[in-house]
Amino acid sequence: MNSTPSSDIRAMRATASAFDAQRGKLPVPGGHHRSPDIVAVARQVSELGELITDLGNEVLFRAAAQDHEVHTARVITSFASAVRPVGEAASALGAVTHQLSFLEQTEHLRDQSDARDAREVAVRVMDDAPVRRTRP
Repeated sequence: MNSTPSSDIRAMRATASAFDAQRGKLPVPGGHHRSPDIVAVARQVSELGELITDLGNEVLFRAAAQDHEVHTARVITSFASAVRPVGEAASALGAVTHQLSFLEQTEHLRDQSDARDAREVAVRVMDDAPVRRTRP
């Protein structure tokens, strides 16, 4: 399969659409919302992992091609530069998942003062997780 400017544009647009779809699912820092479900957050981590795999495959497909087109280096750079923000979002969601797990494990201790303090810290950690920036 050859990489042409038209196919690269279509691939980049599809990737941008995938980013937008994921961005709409991510919580906004500081937003007042009920705590997310651990299953829903884990699903988001998995979906972001799939997006990272897709980005890696786009880079690999072009980098491994025998004949590089003039525009190929710019396209590789574009796909490669998108990996970092997706990885950061997945990492932040991982922190949220960790805190949600802690809250579930300590639910039965919620009336004890030490546990109450630790649970309040867990909620603050989730609120501070840089999962999603507001749209420009």
